[in-house]
Amino acid sequence: MSSMTPLLKPDVTLSLTLSPSSPSPHDQTLKPEERGIRLIQLLLKCAKHASSGNLHRADACLLEISVLSSILGDCMQRLAARFASALAFRLVKRWPGLHKALNQAQQPKVDRDRAKLLFTRTFPYLSFAYAIIAKTLLHAMANERVIHIVDLGSGDSKLWVELLRGFANSPHGPPHLKITCVNGSKAILEK
Repeated sequence: MSSMTPLLKPDVTLSLTLSPSSPSPHDQTLKPEERGIRLIQLLLKCAKHASSGNLHRADACLLEISVLSSILGDCMQRLAARFASALAFRLVKRWPGLHKALNQAQQPKVDRDRAKLLFTRTFPYLSFAYAIIAKTLLHAMANERVIHIVDLGSGDSKLWVELLRGFANSPHGPPHLKITCVNGSKAILEK
């Protein structure tokens, strides 16, 4: 007998369906504004089905969203593709075995962190590259008084140490500095 809650044990079977290879003629004739509205409607409908546990209807919505959205399309298509991905992830979490199997690549995070540490100890080139990057940025922004830096996921605080020291010791005084870091790890962002 299983002690799983009904929430984690869906009463449906997982079936693999073929997605349409090309959009229907109706989908091809939609104007961008109409497509955007349709995508919003589908995303809301899919979210409602996902939260109520109606996996078949949510899957049908995701299939239709995948026809209309694209990570290479316009802004609404890209946004819909990201939201659809998150909704699909939420649906897959309802099958604990499937969810774990699909996310095995994320399991050995400790191993990746340890490998990165060993790499930086063995090959000092990364530290040298950070020093060069910091010096180049300091030189390029020497006369700027307001600086906004966007870090799209390096997540290595060593990059910022030299740069912040350089800005603090600037001959004209430190500039107004804003740093925006994008990273999936809360621990990295806090560090």
